[in-house]
Amino acid sequence: MLQWPSANTGVLQYWLRVYGWYALAEAGIQLIFYFVLNHFGTQPISNIPFHCIMWVAQCLMIFPIWYVAFVSLRVFVGWQVAINTVFFVLYSFFWFGAVQAAILFVYEPLQQWLLPPAKQLTATVDSLENIDFVPYQVLKHAFRLGWFYLAYFHFSFQKEEAQKLELATANKALQLNLLKWQLNATFYDKTLNYLQTLALKNVKACTTPILQLSKLMEYVIYDARAKSVSLIREADFIRHYIDLINQQSDKVVKWKLEVSDLSDKATIAPLLIAEIIDYIGAILSTENEEAICLKIYCVSGSIVIAVNQPTLKTIQVDLFAKERLYSKLKKMYADRCGVSHDKLTATFFVRFPFQPVEHDGIVSLNSEKQILV
Repeated sequence: MLQWPSANTGVLQYWLRVYGWYALAEAGIQLIFYFVLNHFGTQPISNIPFHCIMWVAQCLMIFPIWYVAFVSLRVFVGWQVAINTVFFVLYSFFWFGAVQAAILFVYEPLQQWLLPPAKQLTATVDSLENIDFVPYQVLKHAFRLGWFYLAYFHFSFQKEEAQKLELATANKALQLNLLKWQLNATFYDKTLNYLQTLALKNVKACTTPILQLSKLMEYVIYDARAKSVSLIREADFIRHYIDLINQQSDKVVKWKLEVSDLSDKATIAPLLIAEIIDYIGAILSTENEEAICLKIYCVSGSIVIAVNQPTLKTIQVDLFAKERLYSKLKKMYADRCGVSHDKLTATFFVRFPFQPVEHDGIVSLNSEKQILV
């Protein structure tokens, strides 16, 4: 949408620079005229005060020309040509009339004040009576319009390049967002199927799981946008997440959650624990009657996620390291994420320090390098 430059500080500064360069160009033109008119004839025709006044007049009269050109940008090119042509005719009558009279009015006392009588000259101003001035006026008007359109297209080009850069940056941010955890689509499918089945049996019984699902979705939509969230907030989300998983059907791996010693300073990548739950649940048999125990706690400046169940004796850390989950963990936490498996207690550990810091658009951590549990 077109806006007059005063509505935007950056745009205003750009057009002030354009106007400054135009004023400098007009000053150069007046110097050339002064040199040509007074050095290639039999006698001087003009003097410095006259060219100074002409320079000021040219710099002031550029504003209506540029304003009309700016306003006409909203319409088709053919209409732009017609509008600028009509304005040129009206402008020319004003220029050859009132403007030239004003120039003479200012010039006479100015040269009397600045120059001795011997160097004072009678000014020769533009007039419609002299047809030779008309081609020059057309050329001058075309020069002013050309300056505006050149500056405008250069501005548009810069704006498009900035938008391309912004789009590239947004695309990069989108790629980084893909590294963040998202809830498994299978979870939504199973939950909706569960709600449908439950609704057929008892509609009132759907109230609690629907509220839990709404809290999960609120967390995913709003909180999960951040690169890190409070561990306490994430643990509360996991509580609802596990409750819904356990309600889905008899053919899913059951979970129980134990949360203790959470630090107010601890933060974590959103949905990380949910991804670990999905990973563990996917490789375990649904025939296990004993629920998997998920423990979340903080110790020595680190967050520890421990998963315990006898079947976990079959899980190898090397297998986990090859999975996409571990790749995402390393990208989010660099090399400070530790993974280990205690076969004796059948416990699977994921450990990493908290208090993440920004680094090159990816969450990294400022604590010491992670030591495996």
